[in-house]
Order: sequence, then structure tokens, then C-alpha cells
Amino acid sequence: MICLSILGSAELLWRAYGMRPTVTDTTELWAAERARLDGQDTQRMVVLLGASRMQLGFSHAKFHERYPNRPLVNLSVAGQRPMASLADIAQNTSFRGTVLVSATAESISARMDEQREWVQRYQRGFRLNAWLNSRIAAAVQSHLVITNSGVNLLDLLKRWLWQQGLPRPNHYITLTDRSRQADFQRVDIDEHRRLRVAAVRAGEGHAPDPEAWLARTQWVETWVEAIMARGGKVVFIRFPTADEHWDLDRAHYPRSEYWDRWANRSKAAFLHFMDVPEMQKFELPDTSHLDERDAPAFTESLLRELAARDLL
Repeated sequence: MICLSILGSAELLWRAYGMRPTVTDTTELWAAERARLDGQDTQRMVVLLGASRMQLGFSHAKFHERYPNRPLVNLSVAGQRPMASLADIAQNTSFRGTVLVSATAESISARMDEQREWVQRYQRGFRLNAWLNSRIAAAVQSHLVITNSGVNLLDLLKRWLWQQGLPRPNHYITLTDRSRQADFQRVDIDEHRRLRVAAVRAGEGHAPDPEAWLARTQWVETWVEAIMARGGKVVFIRFPTADEHWDLDRAHYPRSEYWDRWANRSKAAFLHFMDVPEMQKFELPDTSHLDERDAPAFTESLLRELAARDLL
């Protein structure tokens, strides 16, 4: 009773402080989702690949509302390009459903293997014990703030020793299906935008020569062809960016020299947000990601466009 009282009080205090329960996104949880691609008919399955834009911008609830009988698997990894996961699906599965890939021209780069660590975690062997542990942990974390990383006693002690104060209330949460929701009303949005744009300036640098870049897309094309040969579909989607971020994207990777040339020579389908007026109307508080209030409507417009093109 004493332990329950202490834990219950801590839970209430953290919630009053503004913390929300969130699942810790681990390679084990990713592997548990990846396991769904093996050992079952995947013809009607939809797999999501990408980074944080796919995790934050694609509403699972809205998808299941429109397609209640289609399995959805989210293999996106925040901050990491998805090409290693696409290669894994092409080379190591018999997948024949639909792969929706959130990509930019910058996704075809020297760092195309960024998600390889996650793929290798599954390939090393993912047993029932690991599957149960990841699912149980996710279920508990989705309900209890006190399981959040950053609020355990060891982390709090470290912050106290370094005089860092309490952690900020989390503005985004991860759900058990590995999708995410971001509430940008919880942050200093001007500071957030400044840091985001600064990261883009520091990270993108100079784009590779268009011809050298286009040659790299042939690697991706072999994976696309392998999936399509089994009857599957691959759709590359350019999610929105805005304001200074979009200006930098266009300056570094002019669409006519990169994205359009890739789309014209590929057998995959391509969908750019600039070609769909409805997908351009959404506000991106940090210039790169959708708020949790807009993600369902954005997903609805995306699904409508995919259906109109006979891609779902």
C-alpha cells in the first residue's frame, strides 16, 4: 500500500506538471512490428516507411476508419532515412502489399543505411520472449507517466547534480503502434522553429551532383522492382515542409533536377505535396511537422489522393 501510494502520488504530480504517458521507441518494438511481415498473407497490408514526418503526420486512426480491414505496419524511425528498411522488405520478405515511403531527394544520399541497426536487430533473431517484453512494456508505458524516460529517479538525480532542473513536459508522445502525436502548443514555437531551420542549414550542406545522385536511385529501383514483381506497390511521398525550411529544400535540391527526374525513370508511384492543393494548406508549426490536431485531416487528404490514383 505504501509503494502504491508513492507511485500513485508521483503519477499524479507528473501529470499535473504537464507530462503525458509515452512509449519508448526501441529497436525491439520496431522488430515486433517488422515480424508482422512474415508468416502471413501481406497482399492487403500497408507498410509505412520514413522518419519523423511519417510518424507524426500519418494518423493510424484515420487510416483504420477508412480501411478497417487492412493491416497497417509502421516501420518509420525518427531522424533516419528509410532506405535500409525498404531494402530489407524487398530482399528478405515475400511482401506483396503497399509500401508508403516518406522521402525527399535528400533521402538518396551517402547515408542511405541509417536504419540498418533496426533491421539488424530483427535479423539477429526476434523470439517470442522479446516480442512479449516489447509489447508488455509498450502497453504499460502508454498508461503511466512514471515509466517515461527522464522522470525515473536516476535521471532526476543526474539533473539535480548538474543543476538542470526538472525535465520539460513532453510535447510529443509515441503510441503503441509506433505512431507519434505532437502538441506544439506545449513549446516555445519561435525557438523551436529557429532550432529546426538551423538544423536544416547545418545538415543538408551541398547537394550531390544531379547525375551522381540519379545514379544512386538505381539501387532503390532494384528494391522497387523486387516488390512489384511479387504484385506489391511502392509509393514515394514528399511530405510538406514550409517557410524557411521549404526555401532551403528547394535551393539545395531543385525539384526539376532531382525529384522529378527520379520519378520519371522509376516504376514506383510518386506523390509530391506541391501537386495536391489540399495538402499544402496545413500549418507546420516548426516548418517540418504536423501538429496532432491536423494530422488526421492531412491523412484523410493523403488517403483520398492515393485512392484517386488507384494506389490504395
